[in-house]
Amino acid sequence: MRGKALKFDRSSGYGFLLPVDDETLPDIFVHARDIVRTEFWRRQFLLPGTIVEFDLVTESEDRYRATNVRVIAPVNIARQSSAPGVRR
Repeated sequence: MRGKALKFDRSSGYGFLLPVDDETLPDIFVHARDIVRTEFWRRQFLLPGTIVEFDLVTESEDRYRATNVRVIAPVNIARQSSAPGVRR
């Protein structure tokens, strides 16, 4: 299944995915331990907007969890040379 990262709290180690293959599903829980590290993606977190493929586990009638999460399209974030509003 494919999805898009909605948010991810690095300090807590979890976040939520928006499923794109089945829009009837609610947001899906994802834990850092379920993110697969590859040569392409070496992080144990997701950035909002990152496109992923994952396996879906049903925990109860209305609760789902993503496992085997593989990043297929990361979000590019340009680095700023200084913080906004700071003059050099």
